Amino acid sequence: MRKTFLILLFLGLISAVCVEAAIHYPLRLVRTLSGHTSIVNAIAVIPDGRYLASGSSDNTLRLWDLQRGRSLVLSGHSDWVLAVSFSPDGNHVISGSADKTIKIWELQTGRCIDTLEGHTNWVQAVAITPDGKYVVSGSLDYSIRVWDLSTGKEVRTIGTRDITIVSLAISPDGRVVYTSSMAVRAWDFETGELIQTLDGHNGRVEAIAVSPDGNYLVSGAGDNMVILWDTETGKSVHELQGHTGVVNAVVISPDGKHIVSGSSNKTFKIWNLQEGTLIRTISAHSYPVSSVLFSPDGKYIISGSNDRTIKIWGVDE
Repeated sequence: MRKTFLILLFLGLISAVCVEAAIHYPLRLVRTLSGHTSIVNAIAVIPDGRYLASGSSDNTLRLWDLQRGRSLVLSGHSDWVLAVSFSPDGNHVISGSADKTIKIWELQTGRCIDTLEGHTNWVQAVAITPDGKYVVSGSLDYSIRVWDLSTGKEVRTIGTRDITIVSLAISPDGRVVYTSSMAVRAWDFETGELIQTLDGHNGRVEAIAVSPDGNYLVSGAGDNMVILWDTETGKSVHELQGHTGVVNAVVISPDGKHIVSGSSNKTFKIWNLQEGTLIRTISAHSYPVSSVLFSPDGKYIISGSNDRTIKIWGVDE
């Protein structure tokens, strides 16, 4: 009898812990955005939070008005759109494609105002420096290129030409460019020199993101693991295990308290950044989760998927 009581008590405690974790981070599905006819590869949100951009294997971008749920289709790429980013002033959308080009789009009109050519393989990642002056692109052609946003001219290359670029991120102060392949590397933006190599994954690093204060970097990889790094020391802070599929996407919340990671197992997970503990697992999509991000105010988590949809999840206080 006592043994049965103890087992029930133990199971009750586990249940209480699970409920408590869910209560501390309650989510509700607010909206599902449908329209793409193939995989959603990348998403980005404008700094004021009103518009979302998505890139797809249907060769298009879509600009979504999040207040109305309507979208504008941007056509011009001749192959998969693999990366998207907004300029800090919100006036432009930048896209990278398997057609080896980068396109600059005017937000208000949806018109392509420039096409940046120079890469000789898929453009896997694009980002814009915090001052809004430069576009940084990473490609499978082993190059990181810097472009002047106003002129569309290539300014310089960063790093060596013997590493494929899968994803990239820029530090909040604009001084460091982080890239991923089989490891995460940090490059000096001005000199192009290698600063650090963050080596800890046992698979290709599919996604990286920097915290708003620049103190941390998070990476997700083909080894199903998420690693949180101290950007000053280059040492791992937490190794987060629990995904049962490739980690395709990672992001850190605007307040720097949480990590979200999206996986090929159709879920995304929410982690406590400081403690390195799992808070919640969300069965988000019917196919792999390809991208995740927070809204600028931290009130929403947005996920994109191979199921062709984008879902918006409300973070209830």
